Amino acid sequence: MDGERLNANGNKAFLGTHRNLQCVRQMPELRHKVGDAFDINKSEVVKWLIEQPEVRQYIFDLVRGGDKRREQLIAHDPERGTWKGVGST
Repeated sequence: MDGERLNANGNKAFLGTHRNLQCVRQMPELRHKVGDAFDINKSEVVKWLIEQPEVRQYIFDLVRGGDKRREQLIAHDPERGTWKGVGST
């Protein structure tokens, strides 16, 4: 993402959508609120999103700091072959 432009609402927007999120454009019609009370764990939208391999890869890259403009939230321990939050002990 190499700059800013105005989106359809006239607000500043980053150029383009990350390639790993392009699949979201194909999401079928789903409910975000199922029943009377909202529960993120019952959201059809969220369930569909996290089932997409591209979205999972995007989230992983985001928290591991793959984009050097973002803070690294998890770190890899090559000796143990594990990952953990950068604030955990």
